[in-house]
Amino acid sequence: MAKDVRPVDLESDTFKALKRDMTAAVNGLIGNMIEFRAEKAAVAVKQNVELKDCADGAILPKFSHKVSCTVQKKDEREGEVFGVYTLQKAEDGTYFLRQEQTDLFEEA
Repeated sequence: MAKDVRPVDLESDTFKALKRDMTAAVNGLIGNMIEFRAEKAAVAVKQNVELKDCADGAILPKFSHKVSCTVQKKDEREGEVFGVYTLQKAEDGTYFLRQEQTDLFEEA
């Protein structure tokens, strides 16, 4: 194939940047998995294609991509708040707990 021709396939230079970014993302992902002791992760690849018509009848393609990685690590902690509390809403819309009066002589 001529030097000025690029096939539209993953083995060609057309998607060289995508392959480079994919390699970097996967290697970074594995490093993060080891660092955070994560057992699972995901890689998402999005390839966009746009076609623009030119005045001379030519069609100009634009290929853009996005590679994103997500490390799935569960961080779980337990605890509880107990006592005699009522849930109340403040004027600003936030909620708070108010301890109920348990003694007749205790001030509210």
